Amino acid sequence: MPNSHTAACESCRFYDDHKLNDATAQDEHGLCRFNPPVNQPDPLGHGLWPVVAAEDWCGHFSPEQLAAE
Repeated sequence: MPNSHTAACESCRFYDDHKLNDATAQDEHGLCRFNPPVNQPDPLGHGLWPVVAAEDWCGHFSPEQLAAE
């Protein structure tokens, strides 16, 4: 069972912190890539990935989903 320190979005393999390609992270927030993007009310709107804080966590978290080192 993960403890309160490891049970966080930043520890999950589905957390995208936008640090690829030399980009800088936006505050302590990233995108949750566990589920598909959420549709927008506007029919022409694009789907968006949920924005989460690095210290957030959800019920999907498990030791098997820890980010790769």
